[in-house]
Amino acid sequence: MWTELITTQDIKCFLEKINYFVDSCIKEMKYVSGSYSENGATLYAINDIRDLYILFDSISSCYQTFEVKFSKIHKLILEPYTDEQDSVIYDSTLIKKENLFYWFDYKEKDICNFTPNGTAVVAEKVSWRPINNSLGKED
Repeated sequence: MWTELITTQDIKCFLEKINYFVDSCIKEMKYVSGSYSENGATLYAINDIRDLYILFDSISSCYQTFEVKFSKIHKLILEPYTDEQDSVIYDSTLIKKENLFYWFDYKEKDICNFTPNGTAVVAEKVSWRPINNSLGKED
């Protein structure tokens, strides 16, 4: 079951449950645009869904695996780590400002004028769900 983040308190509770993404990593992503081809003849080229699903693995949150859904995304910046860097998230940012949610897999202080330094998502809605609780920690 998905839990939508609406208020600042919702964000705070979520971040506490997943230990602020610390010691997590992005396992996989799925993007659903809303565009499609009908019978191979007609192209419906309107991105009216724009949902991004990110599956995380974690060693320090209540959940070994959890998923975050960003709905109606406005921006996605993906700067994957290279072979010389690890993919562990050591710090993160998740805030709501002017009806948009901003998530960075690094600490970002200036969300309006940020310089990409990893993965960043800007979306109208954010929801999350635990996939499992195999670490034996309480919710």
